Amino acid sequence: MVELGAEVPGYSVAVLTHFPQGLGKELDKALTAKAKEQHLALLNEALKQDDTAFEDFMAGVSSSLREKGVAPDNATIPGWQNSYFTSATYTGSRPSANYFSIAYMIYWYNGGPHPNRAYKVWAYDVRNGKELTLKDLFPSREGVESALAGLAITALSDRVKDLTEDMMDINIRRISLTANGLRIVYSPYEIASYAEGEFFVDIPLKALEPLGVNAAIWGRYSL
Repeated sequence: MVELGAEVPGYSVAVLTHFPQGLGKELDKALTAKAKEQHLALLNEALKQDDTAFEDFMAGVSSSLREKGVAPDNATIPGWQNSYFTSATYTGSRPSANYFSIAYMIYWYNGGPHPNRAYKVWAYDVRNGKELTLKDLFPSREGVESALAGLAITALSDRVKDLTEDMMDINIRRISLTANGLRIVYSPYEIASYAEGEFFVDIPLKALEPLGVNAAIWGRYSL
């Protein structure tokens, strides 16, 4: 676990990051660096955040409740504007002995009516700590982003209407390795409203075979 913290007048900011260890010296080093990089960036953003708009919003809520007689005249609505935070939890997957995938769920608050959450994904070669790219997953790679976008749109069609290829923004940072294929991850706000939450699209290896997927990552040499 990496713990980063900061105190500034009137604010308390905490950063907590958890990540797996014991996967090998190079991979442990790579994961630690990514954790610090991601959460220091969020911490810096929190410290710079101007929460005037949120304070105005909360004052409006308080005023409205007083006018309706729900709260006494001197009531204020407690907010989180003086307690910024960011934390992360992870899930890991190892589709074969030589490869490992980690997905962080980052949860933070740095002003506004509610906290936020987002997902970041990395995949590694355990032998050398090297980060995998789309080209590693699909050596031919020609047109793979468009094909994956099409599969994601089809899978989500019952939940989200009018999705387009551009909205799907296929890139390695949202692709997680699973035991039997790939998972494409969308954070709140990316393709739908915050209230509708996150979206996960699981695609089996058989469906990826026409795209020239590198089956060896899953310890297989034929599908």
